[in-house]
Amino acid sequence: MPHIDDGEMVFQQISLFIGDGFVLSFHAGDHDVFAAVRERVHAAHGRIAHAESDYLGYCLADVVVDVGFAVMVAYNDQLETLENQIFEDRTDNLIGVIHAMRRRLIGMRKILLSQNELFVRWVGIEHPLIHDDNRPYFRDVQDHAKRVVDLADGYYDATGSLLATHLSLASARLNDVMRVLTLIATIFMPLSFLVGVYGMNFDTKSPWNMPELSFQYGYPVLLGAMLLLVIGMLFYFRRKRWI
Repeated sequence: MPHIDDGEMVFQQISLFIGDGFVLSFHAGDHDVFAAVRERVHAAHGRIAHAESDYLGYCLADVVVDVGFAVMVAYNDQLETLENQIFEDRTDNLIGVIHAMRRRLIGMRKILLSQNELFVRWVGIEHPLIHDDNRPYFRDVQDHAKRVVDLADGYYDATGSLLATHLSLASARLNDVMRVLTLIATIFMPLSFLVGVYGMNFDTKSPWNMPELSFQYGYPVLLGAMLLLVIGMLFYFRRKRWI
């Protein structure tokens, strides 16, 4: 039986024996599994007060299966929290959390499948202690067990989708960062070229030297040309919808 203990999913071994006029159950741990059934027996109210031992066994088995539904509800809440963190909060580093949840769901699915197979055999068994009028109850608990397995499968697939979405969004954010860095580098490349060219100091008396070095307004003209170049590039990028 899976159940949530201090926020973590744990599995508890439940042993159940049905005999002629008695039902014996035992399990390890402090978790009181069958408290609700015991209260119904003590109250001597309803069918459970006068039914055969196989009906009481059904009631105990139904409690075990219903606990699986409660665990699935807890996992649904965790999936919703992860979804909000991925799409709204844009939280990073959730890969480990999602993988841990997928591993727990795999382990739970294996146990739930074994549990469901047990109930399938229980429904089909021919035994004098299993009365025909109680078989619909056994089929009902087996159907509930199958639904819990289906929920575990669905949540496992959902975690896979969340993982793929998280990786896609992380890749998209990385692409945005790389695009910004590429634009910055592209803008500064011609500026670096101009600065490098006009940063070369040669003898101004040589006829082969750059005539701009003797120009009185060479520095502000060069700065103005660099500014116009940046503005032109930004306008071009905007027109191409790159920014």
